[in-house]
Amino acid sequence: MSPIHWRLPECSQAMFIRVQGPMYFGAVEYLEKEFRRLEKQRPDQLHLALLIDGSVGIDLAGAEWLVEEARTRKEQGGSLYLVGRYPPLRRQLDQYHVTKLVGRENIFRRKREMLENMVPKLDPTVCAKCELRVFLECKNMPSPDAGS
Repeated sequence: MSPIHWRLPECSQAMFIRVQGPMYFGAVEYLEKEFRRLEKQRPDQLHLALLIDGSVGIDLAGAEWLVEEARTRKEQGGSLYLVGRYPPLRRQLDQYHVTKLVGRENIFRRKREMLENMVPKLDPTVCAKCELRVFLECKNMPSPDAGS
């Protein structure tokens, strides 16, 4: 698990992480530790997109961790988004009630669909100061030159 680094501009409000390997009881402690470390390094990135197609499975402990991470993000004013299209993994999310508890509206098959949902939820006052326009969807957000 690591933040995705493409050496491209990065949204100051959202972090993208690709999860490789299983989300199971043996990995939960490591995942929790890494997420808290990233949270300290990037406190303003309240929205977290987990790209989970690299995950080869999930168990109850992994499911509970995802639900808790979603709860934590929500309490901080952000959201957790899951992006995964593989049917076996999506069935596991359903089996462990992750879909229901995280919210079907926060689980997507494609990153593009997730971005269409996430970008409008970003803080418009932060977007109004941002000159990067990281996502295509940013064109509909307030811009730094709107007041000119």
